[in-house]
Amino acid sequence: MPCANGIRDSLEKSRQYYRTQRELDKTDPARIYWLSLIKRVHHTENGYSGLTTAEKYYFSVTCLSGDVINGGFDQYFYNSASDHYQDAVAGLEEIGALASLSLLLQAKQVVFGFDEVPASTSRRRLTSAQTSDSQKSRLDKLDRLFWADPDNLGRKLEVFLLRHGLVSHVA
Repeated sequence: MPCANGIRDSLEKSRQYYRTQRELDKTDPARIYWLSLIKRVHHTENGYSGLTTAEKYYFSVTCLSGDVINGGFDQYFYNSASDHYQDAVAGLEEIGALASLSLLLQAKQVVFGFDEVPASTSRRRLTSAQTSDSQKSRLDKLDRLFWADPDNLGRKLEVFLLRHGLVSHVA
């Protein structure tokens, strides 16, 4: 019974959420800029290497944030976003997100110890797949701390966009 279980209401809320998101894709300068970066990275000859340093920092930190919020640090290190780990570190430092930076460095330590984050996605995935229950527990704690957004990361990224002239205003 869709009505009695609240499913119809839930479906309508979901539809409204995605309508709002599609509208923001057309009107929010930061979202428009983000979508243009994705196209440049994934659909141009130069890809990521064609971005400026500021754009690399913004892209790397935004990908880090998205992966961690979606599936934790384990997902970040498993996915291709961590190909740009060094730029994410530099970007967090540049925007002054020092608590988030500390969490990222701790997560790196849990997964890779004193080794560098492997450049190869397959090597990262192999290491990530071999994490112990103890490591997973420590990563879960770091995930929760990151999810609490100790740096107000979204706002810091907006300020970064404005400071570097990547957008003229934010919504």
